[in-house]
Amino acid sequence: EIMLRSIPEDFSCIEEGIAASDNQKIKATAHRLKSTVALLGKKELSEKLEEIENIQAENPNGKVKIILDEKEKLLELVNEKLKAIS
Repeated sequence: EIMLRSIPEDFSCIEEGIAASDNQKIKATAHRLKSTVALLGKKELSEKLEEIENIQAENPNGKVKIILDEKEKLLELVNEKLKAIS
């Protein structure tokens, strides 16, 4: 449950990292999120997060934006899971 509740905050961290051009923050947050979304059965998103984590280029924001496009769907799933737990 704690991991599920951290997902919206982690996406906010990625958005903050983009705004600040803080690639280290983006990579660290992607690392945290990767396992959580994999546990939710979102393998494709988990793989994208792993790509971001491993990117060595100066500006990974293009791939990050792909993930942020999927954020709403993931957050809906998280809310469903949290309701089922409660």
